[in-house]
Amino acid sequence: MKHWLILFALSMLLVIGACASMDPGGCSQSDAKTEDLLPIQRMAAHLSFPEFGIAGSALNLGGKKIHTCRHCLPDYVLDEDFRRIKTVTVGGKVFQDLPTFPGRLNGEPVTLRLIAVGATTAPEDDWATLEVVEESFTGVIPKLNLNHQFKEGEVIYLIGYWHAATEQKLSTIKAQVSSPPLPWLSVPPEIICVAAPHEEVYEGISGGVAAVWNEETHEYVAVGIYRGKREWSGLVKLGVHAVRRFTSDQRLD
Repeated sequence: MKHWLILFALSMLLVIGACASMDPGGCSQSDAKTEDLLPIQRMAAHLSFPEFGIAGSALNLGGKKIHTCRHCLPDYVLDEDFRRIKTVTVGGKVFQDLPTFPGRLNGEPVTLRLIAVGATTAPEDDWATLEVVEESFTGVIPKLNLNHQFKEGEVIYLIGYWHAATEQKLSTIKAQVSSPPLPWLSVPPEIICVAAPHEEVYEGISGGVAAVWNEETHEYVAVGIYRGKREWSGLVKLGVHAVRRFTSDQRLD
């Protein structure tokens, strides 16, 4: 029991020490203006599947692709039988294609195709890359950094659509890259821990954009997607959250 109390006390000190100050003064993006976030905010989209009671966020990758969390998709889409490549013969020619399924993007009905997805329900596998089939869909010019070196205390913005009973609202939350609390004995390298204000609303922004300031290009760039909230202690006003950083296996290009 004593040993557990010591671990708890140390972990609380770690969370408070790493996350207590949310003031970005002295951080890399200190010279940036709020309007510099606009191109990144345009990358955020509201993704929903009303018939399954699912609503979340997504990151517009440009072209026809979007990126989101695996847990933001209906279960049937993740079933291996559903995802199996279909073979169709038309006019004597054989075509192979992935199955499609309906959803809504920014409130509009769309047809989606699952391009790539994490293999398990583990936090590091909580991602999915989708294609929007409709020709009318217009992507944005994405600003991505697949090789960002995260630094403790670095300001990171979490951008997505939180949802209430009657509305969806774009939310931009300022957070900081944080060391994981002590009880998280093993954090996969794909997961970045961040500390964010306790009073913000996070429901619905899973799959939304995680962005940092790039000193070389003087702009905000997306470095991953927001995965979810992990409350550590009611005594601390800063919750510990998880961001799934970009990796080359996610078919982002």
